[in-house]
Amino acid sequence: MVTNISVDITPDKSLIQKLGLVGYRTEQAIAELLDNSIDARIENQEEKINVHLDFEKKWIGVRDDGYGMNKDDLKNAMTIAKGTKSEGKLGQFGIGLKSACSALGKKFIIRTSKIDSNKEYRAEYDENSWLTDDSLSWKNFNITEKILSPEEDWHGTRIVISELKVPLYPNQVTKFKENFGIRYAPYLQSKQVSIQINTAICKPKSEDIEKGSKIEVEIPLSSGRKVNGYVALLKKRSIKGHYGIHLFKNGRLIKAFEKFGFSAHPEKAKIIGISSILASF
Repeated sequence: MVTNISVDITPDKSLIQKLGLVGYRTEQAIAELLDNSIDARIENQEEKINVHLDFEKKWIGVRDDGYGMNKDDLKNAMTIAKGTKSEGKLGQFGIGLKSACSALGKKFIIRTSKIDSNKEYRAEYDENSWLTDDSLSWKNFNITEKILSPEEDWHGTRIVISELKVPLYPNQVTKFKENFGIRYAPYLQSKQVSIQINTAICKPKSEDIEKGSKIEVEIPLSSGRKVNGYVALLKKRSIKGHYGIHLFKNGRLIKAFEKFGFSAHPEKAKIIGISSILASF
């Protein structure tokens, strides 16, 4: 005799904490939050994204003036694996925001207000309380709603992360400015977004290449997509390893200075290029 038995497989409450253990570096985790902001940009309007690193009080803030979220959007953003984004968006799988925030700190607060709405929604996560308070569960996560006066009206999303798990130090501003200038160059060049880290403005970074060395590349894939881009030679060799191929998808850098197809070597330290995966053609 075979009997069907129904069991409860609700994820353990430690799942959000564990998502933060996937090995994000500080820069990668912040980039996940920037991806969400870029996905929420308003068409035909330059979105302003501000990243604040508070070295004294030890907190990280990311805010944008994009579309913002309503109650259901925020609920979905806090639901594990609740991906609602369409093909072509930078974040599609409902993991990035939770895992990125949890990788950065034990506490985070999300405030958001949808464009053309007078309501602000707020969600707060405290790792210690979440794991130790039996009254908190997946089924009663609290989101607060506030009615905004005309003077308070705003749109976009603001995230503040505290009780950090990662170190902060001043030269990160310069490092992130340069790396985000590479990572988000297509969006910065087309003025779809501007990104500011403390007082530093990210500028799209282009490589200084030898005249006549650039070769365009287009490779069709069996999936119906294609990889296109170029390879070229830098005017100066990079002794810091800053050579290789930048891999982009949907206009966002996935890996920088990737050395596939050749091994790292001083004689090859002038190779530079871009590879981008495009949709079906």
